[in-house]
Amino acid sequence: MKKLLLAFKNPIFFCLLCFLLSRVIFLGSGYLVYNYHDELPAPAGYYNEYPYSIEEKSLSNLLFFYDSSHYFSIAQEGYKRQTTPFYPLYPLLIKLSGNTILSSIILSSLLFGVGLFGLYKLGKEKAVLFACASPIGIVFSAVYSESLFFCLSVWFLYYIRERNLLAAGVLAGLGALSRSPGWILVAAIVIIGLIEYAEKRSSKILLSYFKVLIIAVAVGLAYPLYQAIVFGNPLTNNIVASKGFFRQLMPFWWGTYKDILRVVNGDYSALFILLNLAIGWVWIAASLKIPEYRAPGLLYSLFILSFPIINPNYMFATHSLIRYACVWPGAYLGLGEMYQTKTGTIIFVVFSAAIGILVSMLISMKAFLF
Repeated sequence: MKKLLLAFKNPIFFCLLCFLLSRVIFLGSGYLVYNYHDELPAPAGYYNEYPYSIEEKSLSNLLFFYDSSHYFSIAQEGYKRQTTPFYPLYPLLIKLSGNTILSSIILSSLLFGVGLFGLYKLGKEKAVLFACASPIGIVFSAVYSESLFFCLSVWFLYYIRERNLLAAGVLAGLGALSRSPGWILVAAIVIIGLIEYAEKRSSKILLSYFKVLIIAVAVGLAYPLYQAIVFGNPLTNNIVASKGFFRQLMPFWWGTYKDILRVVNGDYSALFILLNLAIGWVWIAASLKIPEYRAPGLLYSLFILSFPIINPNYMFATHSLIRYACVWPGAYLGLGEMYQTKTGTIIFVVFSAAIGILVSMLISMKAFLF
């Protein structure tokens, strides 16, 4: 018994155990429903684009849906204008890791596991527990870039805390190559550097952060440079995203206001709208809880709230808010601070995991509402 308790104290063992349990819970619940559902978890048109086994159901089918086909097509054939909103680092890793759906799923799962170990270093057991019970738990193993961004953000926060600025700068640049909110990591370097300078009034500190900022920007600008060369405009991805996905810069409260208004007016999808808003805002609030990570958390929260979907005919303005809010590691560190008691921790972990199971089941039925 003593050896077992000591094993639980081992960070690697603890993270691995939580990781495996979360995969069993979320993938298992999703697959149980998926196994009895007639259709594969993606729009019908996607079946003709990239490899799907429509004659047999497999775990690979469950975790390859919607945007997965775009990431996979980029890895297979390179960029087309319509796929530029999907940032290049994840497709590149897909290509390097085997270029198959199965290898992509393994890649996403491994990245999530590596991120958990970094999260343990930042917030110990509770932060890992909350992350493993995340409402978007199944997405961390899907052919999506969530696990990559989670991993990069975790280790960025860790190296910033440890004042390993060179590593933090490289990770920030890689974050900017993984998805648009990755540029928040770059902006965070500026804010954190200015805060530290204001406290210590040392020009050496300012110079150190400036050098790191140059590295981060240089890495992150690789994608705009590629777009300028290939498509003639470094912001092609933003133009395509605005026209194709109807996202536009708005006041941070606009999307939430519009969705609440839809609920008040009796929208039939009110339950999903409210669930999306409630979870998104809880995770946003948690990301602002710890002063040490408040600046990047605030920047990230404002970013994801400021680009709602403006098409009134779309499902809801804050569509995908859960995926964006729940991928930020600072939220799990904040939740660890918010729930200090064992009872409170258990209740919230169970609640969060229950939402995650619901999301897994919705995905398995092709209803990816988040």
